This record gives sequence, C-alpha cells and structure tokens, in this order.
Amino acid sequence: MDRFPSTVKNILEGFRTVAPIGGVDALAVFKNKFGRNGNESEYAHLKLLLDAGYITYTGFGVDGVQLYQLTWSGYALSDSLR
Repeated sequence: MDRFPSTVKNILEGFRTVAPIGGVDALAVFKNKFGRNGNESEYAHLKLLLDAGYITYTGFGVDGVQLYQLTWSGYALSDSLR
C-alpha cells in the first residue's frame, strides 16, 4: 500500500526538481527521479495526477513532445507528502 504515495511523491518531487516553474517532458521527470524511463504504473499515476488537477498540460515542446507542469494544488500536495 505504500507504493502509491511513494510513486506520487517521487513524481511530484521530480517535477519540482526538473522544472519548478515551466513545462517539462514527463520522460525527463522519470529519468531524473527514477534513473530510467517510466513504467506503465508510473504513467498511470501521472495520468491520475493530471486528471485530479495536480499537474497540467502546457502544450508542445521540441519535436512535438507534450509538456506538463505542477499546479498550485500540486505544489501543496507535494509539500504535504514531504
């Protein structure tokens, strides 16, 4: 049962570390935080965070890569998990 909060915490911390105020590719977050590409479970967690409004879609980057960033509620959730 600890895996869900741990994965969510790591994803949110990754966003804070990699791009605290700008959009970033989710792959960069996973590589920074986990040292590898994300697996299906981690991308499912990212999708849930996106649906819940903790992360927002910010458009496209270089080569059409989708960019995401933390919302204010995402920062609050990240702080509460610290």
